[in-house]
Amino acid sequence: MKYVAKFMSRFRQQHRRSKPAKPKITTLAAGDEAHGDIYASGDLRVDGIICGQVDVYSRLEIGESGLIEGPEAKAGDMVVRGTVKVDQIMIVNSLIVTSTAYLEGQVIAGSIYMEAGCTVRGSMRTITSTMNNPYPPVVGGLLSPPEMESWP
Repeated sequence: MKYVAKFMSRFRQQHRRSKPAKPKITTLAAGDEAHGDIYASGDLRVDGIICGQVDVYSRLEIGESGLIEGPEAKAGDMVVRGTVKVDQIMIVNSLIVTSTAYLEGQVIAGSIYMEAGCTVRGSMRTITSTMNNPYPPVVGGLLSPPEMESWP
């Protein structure tokens, strides 16, 4: 949990300080494959296949024919129309999962929008539920048992 808070804080600070002068869009076309870690300083559109870690400064968009598999994906914003099978997904702002999407993994995002018909396997949390929350988690209107012991 501390790792997530530290990452999000650092990620936001970097984004405030070093915005690119002109938006850049990098595209991986359908039929193309990339193996290894990918870093994009602007937007990234994936209609092909990426196997590896993905770190995008701005917007990561996965088209209907796109596939990302790997240990981690990080982005400012993310739109999923295709397939994402990643252990951990960290999105600073918004995650949009469309009706054609298949998303698998642990998601932490600023906000999450899901269309009817999408397939999601894993867990999803918003940043506000994991950071700077002075109140303990609530289950059914009551404090959840592990939190009850540590809450004053």
